[in-house]
Amino acid sequence: MVQQQTALVAAQWWASSTTANLFPGTILLDGSGGALATATYVPLQPQFPVENAYKGWFVAPSGAVLPYDLPSSPALNQEYADGNLPWDLDLVSDSNGNAFAVYPVAPASSPIAVSFNLASGLLNWAYQGTPGNPMKIIDASVDGGLTAKVTDSSASDTALRIDATGQLTYSVNWNAKQIDYNFGAFWTGFDVSTGAVQYAAFDPQEATGSATRVKGNPQHNGTSDPGLVLVATQDCHKTNGAPHPLIARYPTYRLRKPDDLTQTPVKNYTVFEHIAAIHTNCGVGNYLNLSPCFYVDGSARAPYNSFEDEISTGISGGAFTNSQFFLYGVPTETRLWGVKTIYRTLQSGAFAAKRPWNEVAATPSQIPLIDGQVDPWLAPWDGQAQTCDSSYSTYFPEF
Repeated sequence: MVQQQTALVAAQWWASSTTANLFPGTILLDGSGGALATATYVPLQPQFPVENAYKGWFVAPSGAVLPYDLPSSPALNQEYADGNLPWDLDLVSDSNGNAFAVYPVAPASSPIAVSFNLASGLLNWAYQGTPGNPMKIIDASVDGGLTAKVTDSSASDTALRIDATGQLTYSVNWNAKQIDYNFGAFWTGFDVSTGAVQYAAFDPQEATGSATRVKGNPQHNGTSDPGLVLVATQDCHKTNGAPHPLIARYPTYRLRKPDDLTQTPVKNYTVFEHIAAIHTNCGVGNYLNLSPCFYVDGSARAPYNSFEDEISTGISGGAFTNSQFFLYGVPTETRLWGVKTIYRTLQSGAFAAKRPWNEVAATPSQIPLIDGQVDPWLAPWDGQAQTCDSSYSTYFPEF
């Protein structure tokens, strides 16, 4: 309804204007009942350059409408005359009321990325790129920043991480095109000589919400991310004996709806694990021999909407510290989404977002740690080792 009203507001202004054309552009839903419609404003007799050519109308959940000029937008130049107008913006948002845009500019101009308050249009920060290199948004970051990329004349992408103040904190130049962040520290692209490629790099910690990427991404085929989260519901640990003494933990995670963490999604999703440092294919713990190419059937061993892990360490050797990431997908669909937020369950039963997430560390002769803690969430467990879930474990067979 809000999206329809937003489009109607823009259409009414367009129809009533006798001095300018208004070319409708991207409509962004904020995930909280509001929406932003954008358009390019071009006078009927323009004297180039046209200042403040990019307009926005924010429709609040109440139905109130606030029009504003999109902040720091470049002037509309003669290159975009004669119908070649840049009315579609790269536009995303996070869960904190911030919107992010990259303006299309003339070929020789410098691209501009901006962050602004979605409800008011007030500028948070602006970042200016390299002249002649177009910029595209990859995703909005959890910390109020943006992950983007610029492409040079040889189709080589440079990935950018811009922080919450508009400062560039990380860049990497890959000899590939169509670079896309999928999950964890995993990136994909296409090399003109070798074909599909993948990279391990920084983790942008994608923000929550359904509008953090521009029309999805290449892997998602333009579909909207459901934005589901994982809630840690159980965690216990035990030790076995000789001849190969091991200490293991058995945490359990459940998929939840972001607007009600007590409710599971209606669809049957499979939850996968990804550890970027060792490039595992979801074959860790209770999900032996599974990978993102294969989905569970909802059996008791691997139920839908759930992940049961096994983290083990020996008496000597085998120490590690890795970042653990999760994905989910529908068995009948050939696509995956990354989990953007993991929650731990407090002793009171309340949920708290895990920050940072999810560092898994193992030291010989010690209980493995998750985010530096032995039991970071409430364990509905009786404390008896034989009741700690070790189904299908190679090292901890059922008692």
